[in-house]
Amino acid sequence: MVVMNSTVFAASEVTKTYTDALDTFQSPDVGRLAFFDGKELIWVRAPHRRSIVGDSVEPKVGIVVASAGDSGDLIDHCVQRGDKGLVIEALGRGNLPPPMAAAAERAVKAGLLVVLTSRCWGGRVSGTYGYEGGGARLMEMGIVFAPGIPGHKARILVMAALGAGMGPQELKQWLAD
Repeated sequence: MVVMNSTVFAASEVTKTYTDALDTFQSPDVGRLAFFDGKELIWVRAPHRRSIVGDSVEPKVGIVVASAGDSGDLIDHCVQRGDKGLVIEALGRGNLPPPMAAAAERAVKAGLLVVLTSRCWGGRVSGTYGYEGGGARLMEMGIVFAPGIPGHKARILVMAALGAGMGPQELKQWLAD
C-alpha cells in the first residue's frame, strides 16, 4: 500500500500523476482504499491482495517501449545481453510493428519470459487484432498479457515471478486469478 496525504492506495493501482504536486499519487481508475479522518482510518473498499512468494528477484529483466516503425533491435539487445525476462509496452490495445513482433517472438524462443502491457495510460491489452504484430498473433507466440498493469510495475512483477520460479503459464494463471 501507499499512504500519502492521509490517503491509502493499493500499490498495484497507484500512480504518480504530476512531477511535483503534493497530491500527485492517485488511483484514477479505481480510487483510494481508505483515508484518515483525524486519527481514524476509514476504509472505502477492501484491497484485492495477491502475492508472489519466492526466495529472490531476478534483476535481469528489460523493458522496451514500442513506437511506430520500431525495428525490434532493442528487444534483440535484451536477448543478447542475457536478460531472463522482458516487458514490452505495446501500442494501443497491445500491438507492435511487425519487425518488433518478430523480435519479440525471437525473445520467447530464446527462453525469455516476455510480458506485454500498453504504453497507454488507461485500458488493457487484448488479443483483438490478428495482423502480423497484432495482439492475437502475439498471444499465439506465447507472450503473456498483463492487462491494466503499466510497464514499470509489470517489470517488478516479472522480476518477482522469475525469482519465484514461475514460467509463462504460471504467470498467466496468477494474472487471471
